[in-house]
Amino acid sequence: MKRFFKTLIGLSIAALAITLISCSQPTGGNSDTGNGGITPSAPQETPIEKALKELSVSPEKVFKQTNKVMLQTTTSVSGVTITWTASPEGYIETAGSDIGKIKKRDTEDKSITLTATAVKDGENKTKTFTVVVCAENTEPSAQDFAASLAIPSFVSSDMPLPKTVDGYTDATITWESADESIIKMEDDGSGPKGSIVLDIVDRKVKLTATVSYRGNTGTKNFDVTVGHVEEISPNPYDKYQFTGTEFISTEWYEGAIDEGYKYRYADVKTDSAGIKSAVFTRIADYRNGKWMTKQDIQAFINRALNDLKTLKNANSLTLSDFKTVMSALSGRDVTEDKDIFNAINKLPYHITPDTYEEFAELNEQEKTAKLKEYIPFMEKEADNDLIWTDNKFSPAPYSYSFIKKDENIIFQANVLYDSGKPWYKQDGEYACDETFELNPPNPVSIMSVCLYEKKRFLNIYELWIDFIKVTGSSGDKYHGEISYPALPPETINATLKNSPDETATVTITVNGDTMSASVKTGSDSEKTYILHFKGYELH
Repeated sequence: MKRFFKTLIGLSIAALAITLISCSQPTGGNSDTGNGGITPSAPQETPIEKALKELSVSPEKVFKQTNKVMLQTTTSVSGVTITWTASPEGYIETAGSDIGKIKKRDTEDKSITLTATAVKDGENKTKTFTVVVCAENTEPSAQDFAASLAIPSFVSSDMPLPKTVDGYTDATITWESADESIIKMEDDGSGPKGSIVLDIVDRKVKLTATVSYRGNTGTKNFDVTVGHVEEISPNPYDKYQFTGTEFISTEWYEGAIDEGYKYRYADVKTDSAGIKSAVFTRIADYRNGKWMTKQDIQAFINRALNDLKTLKNANSLTLSDFKTVMSALSGRDVTEDKDIFNAINKLPYHITPDTYEEFAELNEQEKTAKLKEYIPFMEKEADNDLIWTDNKFSPAPYSYSFIKKDENIIFQANVLYDSGKPWYKQDGEYACDETFELNPPNPVSIMSVCLYEKKRFLNIYELWIDFIKVTGSSGDKYHGEISYPALPPETINATLKNSPDETATVTITVNGDTMSASVKTGSDSEKTYILHFKGYELH
């Protein structure tokens, strides 16, 4: 079991923000829930199919003062080129700097078929649109203008929207979104746009255009599907992919996958406060150079356990005898003796001597004795890995969000508090999330509590408590840990130590997803903190 203690103390002119994270550990079809306008994801599309989905031609009716129709030559799909043809020819320009320009009008309405051809890597497909070039004497109304508007029915990036009708400066257009958790209407001064909200599933929303013209109004509704995020890279090493039903996280090293996880997600929804959630179920890990299911991993570990039983009775042992065992426990194929030795020394218990070179100097009998000494610890680690694997492949509800940071997009998901589980089985910690003012520089403090099952099958639990007391710009950390051979109580009394001479006492009362923690340090008066559940991140 890995334990991480991360303390971040950030100072600014105005405020002190302290975040303490302790005891980090792993946890563990789309459905239309009526929240968020979720629609089932379509089968995987080719780039040109996706590009064609994003095309539209507007206006669909061209009145006498409008001189141009908007013909898209680019989409959000890189590498796809789009060209246009018109039938009959001579009415609408389909290439060059004047693309979309109306070249002539007749005395009667003329229907023009416009064909878009998308090309990428030798593949091409077409999509047709119909535009009516109205007779020269046609006088449009506000509703005529509204009816002639067109926008893409599928988008995966922000979409610019018209605010006027070309050629009719007194015809103005306003836009409204039925759900701004899917598309938010914005105007940065250059014109209105529909700003999409990133999500892991396709979502449908209704946009309404209202045209005002000479004291009258006309409206038109559009059903727009916002495509799910397909791939992001928050840094040069990590890649996140979303299929609409699965989340794939991979870490890359020297052009190849080094680590990876696959999750299936379902029950995707957005609540009234805009919080997005889904049930994630881990379905595969990238181990030993390939994707492995829960059953694959457990079979590999059981094979290692069987090998260890055999090795116990061997008269002579070498590092190479542990190739399968250490490949199973480390999740990486190890073949060379030095790599096997280093893999062993990354586990909680270490071989002595500490270096491979020193170990290599031992005689055969000494090496065998050292390796046999370590076999019981390997068995314990394998048993723990089986339990951990069973747990991390269990479904769990998560809240999630996409965060724009600088030029990157970050995906973050945290497990939600499960009211069906006792507090000591939650996949998270309890932490104070206060921010303290520096002016005046009064003593301030913050704490976090984490409890996890040390051995699930023995019902042994270990509680970790961290408390930081800050005066001015410096902080003192108090820490305590308690093991319970049975289920932990709802009220906990603990003594935290900063040094042999300094202690703090804490009384913790659990109330579901919150804790009340009363802390006393030295001669200071007792202070009570409210701690809130913080779910572990998806990884």
